[in-house]
Amino acid sequence: MVASARRRNLAISAAILLLLLATGAALAQFSRRATAGRSGNGICRWCSHELRTPLTVIRTAAFNLRGKVASNPSQVERYGALIQQESERLGAIVEQVLRFASAQAGRVVQDRQPVSVAGLIEETLQSNKGMLEDALCEVEIRIERVCLR
Repeated sequence: MVASARRRNLAISAAILLLLLATGAALAQFSRRATAGRSGNGICRWCSHELRTPLTVIRTAAFNLRGKVASNPSQVERYGALIQQESERLGAIVEQVLRFASAQAGRVVQDRQPVSVAGLIEETLQSNKGMLEDALCEVEIRIERVCLR
């Protein structure tokens, strides 16, 4: 039963990886077209950097699942959660690029909304909690209040 679940999880992970790779390729092609003719290609460099990190994590997790590094169900679950988290991160990057392209094309950008820096930091720490615990890292947060007028 565990072997069957592992095979199913591996198949799902492989399908997600293929989908993410296709999305990354489409995004790279889109960003090349969007920045054609512009000096510096800043968006391409940003996209390239931002896409490599989650793709590397997903690729490594899939390799570990496929290579049977994850031998017990809790490890398989952890790698599955990691793949899901990084695929969501890729989706957010794609959305950012699409919003940027819309703004460059002259379309209206959504209204700006205030962001809680403390909340953003907390959310980031929670999403990376397992990795921080594994690395035995301790994070200290100090936020100074600055009023911009």
